[in-house]
Amino acid sequence: MSFLTEQLKKDEAGISFLVSGIGIGKLITLSVSGRISYKFGRRPLVITAINPSP
Repeated sequence: MSFLTEQLKKDEAGISFLVSGIGIGKLITLSVSGRISYKFGRRPLVITAINPSP
């Protein structure tokens, strides 16, 4: 934690919010991607993730 505090020049509360935000973002992303993969299948989702250009 002290490494991040020095690198980002934030206090411990700011680093805690950052880590919490990453966790919450991951939770939301996994929930949404799970529903999308259930609807369309895993293979099209992986192919789209590898090659996202239209």
